[in-house]
Amino acid sequence: MRIARIIAAVAVIALLVFLVYYEEIPHATQVSMTGPRPQPSFGSFHPVTFHISRSAKVTIVFIGSEACPYCDAESWVIYYALLDYGSWSSIQYVHSYNGDVFPNTPGIDLMNSTYTSPTVVFHGIELYNETWQRISYLNASMNSTFERYDPQESLPFIIVNGEYVEIGSSYSPSYLSNMAADQVMQELSTGKGKAASVIMQQASYVDSMISYLMA
Repeated sequence: MRIARIIAAVAVIALLVFLVYYEEIPHATQVSMTGPRPQPSFGSFHPVTFHISRSAKVTIVFIGSEACPYCDAESWVIYYALLDYGSWSSIQYVHSYNGDVFPNTPGIDLMNSTYTSPTVVFHGIELYNETWQRISYLNASMNSTFERYDPQESLPFIIVNGEYVEIGSSYSPSYLSNMAADQVMQELSTGKGKAASVIMQQASYVDSMISYLMA
């Protein structure tokens, strides 16, 4: 009986030691299932913060230039992707500077075209016109964000919900060589053509990203 009592006492002591040790384990090592989670990338869009909760509305800011061929190329991706969430009106076309690489690349003026949607808030900012003359400026808050994520001030710069960023175009403006804006629009309306194919592919990533942020 004495041996049994000794064994029982040792077992109790061991249990108490284990409980004390367990309580001292830092809580930071525990994984929260409801907190921020790492985010996936979507095409050329990469996460810059953690995703915490779903968004009732997704905010997209496009910063570009009418003269920039990469901006004009990417404008078609944004235009097509956002068709799933709202509608465009008063669409205005532009083309890149004819003295630059990929001269006269057709694009959409995302600053002066109008977009309405119940779920997506879109802000298009064109910093320069078709001949690289300054036509607009960023407010202090957006300029701070621009400098933080794009210190080289490359264009276009697109930020989505403050969580995803794309710098530059997701495809080469060469796909739009020798095309007029209405030709690109015609291809997108039929879903056929070399330009439409690459634009629709890149737009599908934007669509998936928006759906992810609203899920």
